[in-house]
Amino acid sequence: MAGVAQGDKDFVDSVDMKLDKVVEMIRGKKDTIVRLQVIPSSATDPSVRKIIEIKRDEIKLKEQEAKAEIIERTGPDGNPIRLGWIILPSFYADMEHSGAAGAKSTTKDVLALINRLKQEHIQGLVMDLRKNGGGSLEEAVNLTGLFIKRGPVVQAKDSNGNIHVSKDRDPSIAWDGPLIVCCKPPQRLGQRNLRRRPAGLQSRRHRRRQQHLRQRHRANDAGDRPHHAVPRQRQ
Repeated sequence: MAGVAQGDKDFVDSVDMKLDKVVEMIRGKKDTIVRLQVIPSSATDPSVRKIIEIKRDEIKLKEQEAKAEIIERTGPDGNPIRLGWIILPSFYADMEHSGAAGAKSTTKDVLALINRLKQEHIQGLVMDLRKNGGGSLEEAVNLTGLFIKRGPVVQAKDSNGNIHVSKDRDPSIAWDGPLIVCCKPPQRLGQRNLRRRPAGLQSRRHRRRQQHLRQRHRANDAGDRPHHAVPRQRQ
C-alpha cells in the first residue's frame, strides 16, 4: 500500500510507515470514507497506482480472537498428559481505545486463557500461530512478555538505517512450564535461500578476486613488489 486518504483529502504516503500508524489512519468513524492507494500485484511499472474507496463500518472479528482447548495425549510412561492448546489467528488490538480498561487486547485474552488452563492443571502449553496473519506489533511484543521476564523482543530498521528495539519491560511471567510454538514451515523461504546461496558464493569469490587485484595495483603504483612476488636475480 502506497498511501491513505481521508475522504477527498490528499493522500498521505504510507511507504516505510509503521503498521500501527497505517491501521490508525484506515480506521475511523462509521459511514465515513477512506481511500487506499495501492500498487497492483500485476503491475510491471512500479509507478502504477490503483485507488480503492472504502466506506467504514463496524466489524466484529470474533473469529480472529484467541481460543483455547485441552487435549490429552499418552506419555512415554503410558500416563495421560494434559496439554493446553491456544489458537491465535492474529495479534489484534483496539486501536481507538488503546490502554483503556475494557479495550480488546490479544495479550489480555491470552493471559485469561492461560490462567483458566492452569486451573485445569495442564502439564504443557501449545501456542498455535500457524494461521496467524500478523497485526499489532505492540501486542506481539506484550504477548511475548507473558513467557519471559524482560528483554528485547524484536528490532526494526527504518529507511535511514536507524534500528528500533521493542522490549518487554514487565518482569511477571504467566507461564514458565513446557511450551511449544507452532508456526508455518518456511518451505518457500528455504527454497529461496537455496537458490540464492550459489549466486552468493560466486559473488563473494568475485569480490575477493577484485580486492586482490586492487591490492596488487596499489603495490605496483607505490613501487613496491606484491608480497608474493619473487625478485628477479641479476646476472
